[in-house]
Amino acid sequence: MKYIPTTSVLEVKPQPSTAVTSDEAHVQEIRSSLSVDAITAERHSLTEISKARYETGDRAGLAEPSGHYMAGDSAGCTVLDWMTAAERLRFHLLGLALPSFGEERLAARSRIQERIAARKRNALTRNLSSSREQAAEIC
Repeated sequence: MKYIPTTSVLEVKPQPSTAVTSDEAHVQEIRSSLSVDAITAERHSLTEISKARYETGDRAGLAEPSGHYMAGDSAGCTVLDWMTAAERLRFHLLGLALPSFGEERLAARSRIQERIAARKRNALTRNLSSSREQAAEIC
């Protein structure tokens, strides 16, 4: 698979704040240590673990389901209902660590500006080299 270098969405830094909640502190740690792909992969693995619990029906150590469903019917449960409290918290923090739409838009805008600047540099280089060739032909 071909690797295409891009600017990370996580490079867009939020403005410093005086009050940071514990969730925000954890999110900053996650963002500094994991890439977007790694965050997505970890959320996917947590989802797969809870799906496996759902398929086996093993609710040992789990809290009561939060989904709206009829008594005894697990069809209305969500994947989160089959996660432990620690898994739910981690899933939540990983979700907060994913880039927002605004962050993705800013990162895309900076990548576009970089490509435009590179094209302008290439155009100037081509124009200069063709001008030199024409000058050499005249002399």
